[in-house]
Amino acid sequence: MVEYDMVEYDIVYVEWEDPGQFHGWTSKLAEACAKIRTVGFLIKSTEKGHVIVESIGDDTEDPYGCSTFIPSHLITKMEVLEIPHDRTR
Repeated sequence: MVEYDMVEYDIVYVEWEDPGQFHGWTSKLAEACAKIRTVGFLIKSTEKGHVIVESIGDDTEDPYGCSTFIPSHLITKMEVLEIPHDRTR
């Protein structure tokens, strides 16, 4: 097994509202937000929002897989998940 140092990030559960939209010609109107639940690594937090990624690899140039920016005003709930880490493996 290859050993390498990785930065520890919080793993978070986020509930948020994604604005609805339709593209093109349609008789449907976007009248509600979709309620979304996301789990991932919290990479960055600012007053404007939070960046969450699905995966983190050991590639130092491109370590993040599938990033999502969630604006703070759309978040209805966010909590840090407690996951025990076995450091002996």
